[in-house]
Amino acid sequence: MFASWFPELSNQTDAHLADAIALLTLSGSERIPVFFIREQHSEPENQKSIGLGAYIVTTPTETVLQELAEGTTAPLSEDAAYKELSSGRERSSSWLFARRQLLPETDKLPQQILEALLFQKGEALAIAQTEDGTRSITLYGEQSTLEEGTVLPAPILENDILSFNLREGQHIWQQAFGGLQRENQDILSGTLEHLLWSGFGDTVSMKYDILPLMEHHIAVRLTQNNSGGLLVLVRGETQDEKLLAMVTERLHEGIRLYLPKTKVTNYTFSNLFSTQNIHSDHSALYEELYMQDEWQIRSMQEVESTTGLFTAVKRGAFIIANTKDGLLSALDKGQPDHATPPSDQGMLVSTRQGGGWVNKVAFVSLFTEHLSSLAGEVDLPPLKNLPSILLWSMERRGPLTTITFKSA
Repeated sequence: MFASWFPELSNQTDAHLADAIALLTLSGSERIPVFFIREQHSEPENQKSIGLGAYIVTTPTETVLQELAEGTTAPLSEDAAYKELSSGRERSSSWLFARRQLLPETDKLPQQILEALLFQKGEALAIAQTEDGTRSITLYGEQSTLEEGTVLPAPILENDILSFNLREGQHIWQQAFGGLQRENQDILSGTLEHLLWSGFGDTVSMKYDILPLMEHHIAVRLTQNNSGGLLVLVRGETQDEKLLAMVTERLHEGIRLYLPKTKVTNYTFSNLFSTQNIHSDHSALYEELYMQDEWQIRSMQEVESTTGLFTAVKRGAFIIANTKDGLLSALDKGQPDHATPPSDQGMLVSTRQGGGWVNKVAFVSLFTEHLSSLAGEVDLPPLKNLPSILLWSMERRGPLTTITFKSA
């Protein structure tokens, strides 16, 4: 699985005998493989070895073997990152520990975005997989400031594309964005701004409108109707009520400018020639504003369309949908944190920063259609051969962040 990260381990005859494998850096960027084999197992062939505790240690480089024998290198067990990442793991468990800066760099934008989201600003990481196929990536980095967790969304349904709940999403975005090369930052921000512009014109900004709505808590659900149309539902909370009012106003102003507001009338004179009269026609738009259970509900759509922009705001809480039925259904169900979480003993609600479900094939198709400049092949070992319907969760505890993937 990790061949693209650690090519030094290919064609090493002792790799299949080893109970543990390490890559050591002596000088420059050269990495030397070291194999640890428990004494009761087969002896390594064609290489010199030394005894080290309960292990026979072998490596193709004698200098490394000599340094290990003399004890001139500090043991890994004294490293702060390793201590945290190895804590609680059984001695017989199989897992990988790596320094973040030693992983190979890529200049491919799709892979850089995924790596930035997965690894954030972790100094080191641990990757493990259990017998049931559950994979986890645990990062050692900044101390958690998360004061409140979130629950998993309801189980994914047949036509769902993705559904997730997230706390402090703006901070996660800023960390991931900061992990990109400057050129790729420009491409990503330009692509997202263009996507917003295509729906709302230049009245709505990713930086000043969308990201602030992700600062506290946000839940997103994308699904399809029976005709294949995309249904969008966003729910969340923000502590800045004034900003929320400004953002929703800009969203409606943008959709008003985007939706058709002109009417074309054709005239024919004496059956000889024709002309067109283009004039304003606000009757093509339907707008509504009313109160329901303290919610201020506002809608805007084309008269003959079922989709448009539908928002509901109550103090710092908000709901945004592209259909009226979606908005009203969300009002009936309450806020995201009021949902009943699925039973999963391996994922703690109290420390969960985010979690959700995704239909991988449907999401990739949607992503490729609307964000084609950000799509492309990636070679990221922890994400290889994941199930088509996937549950993910992000837990925070002290300096550790654990991202878990499992079959839904």
